[in-house]
Formats: sequence, C-alpha cells, structure tokens
Amino acid sequence: MADASNVRRDTIVLPETMSPAQVRELAQRKAQAQVGDDDAVVFLHLHGSRPVGGEHGTEVEWRYSYQVIAPVRRGHQHKWLTGAPVRRDPVAYYPLPQRIST
Repeated sequence: MADASNVRRDTIVLPETMSPAQVRELAQRKAQAQVGDDDAVVFLHLHGSRPVGGEHGTEVEWRYSYQVIAPVRRGHQHKWLTGAPVRRDPVAYYPLPQRIST
C-alpha cells in the first residue's frame, strides 16, 4: 500500500458460518460506505479473526485494512488515478476495456 495516510483499519462482527469470501464482500461494502462518494476502496486485506460472544450463537470479529484513493479530474471526464475510465459497482471498481482506434 503506497501511502500510509490513505490506509484505514476496521473490524466487522459476523456469524462464524460466513466464508472468508462473504466476509470480504461485506467488509468491502462497509468500507465503501465510510469513505466519500467519489473515493474508491482498493486493496482490502483480511488480517484475521477472533471469536466473540453473540446473541445468536458464536460470532467472529474480523480485522481488515484497505486503501482509499481519490479520483483525479481531467477536463470534463471523471477518471481515477490510473487514468482509465471505470464503472461504479456497489462492491468494487473495475476498469472498463478501452477501445483501440484503427
């Protein structure tokens, strides 16, 4: 992760029956909800988990970190730091394929 000032850490408590893939998706959504609308959450990393008590059985607290990047505005087009146009997805950001002119 490039700039330590853009790295954030958080936790999320979920039922122990959830898979790491499900935990990662929910952590990504929680992280995106905590940053600005124009900012992107990238490089989300699960650090580990520990059991915690819960009302409905055993729950697990997952620790994770992620990097936040801000968009770069060039003219009237809204582009991320990579310069490639992106599609806004509720969970992650994926670069769109660029058209090659012939």
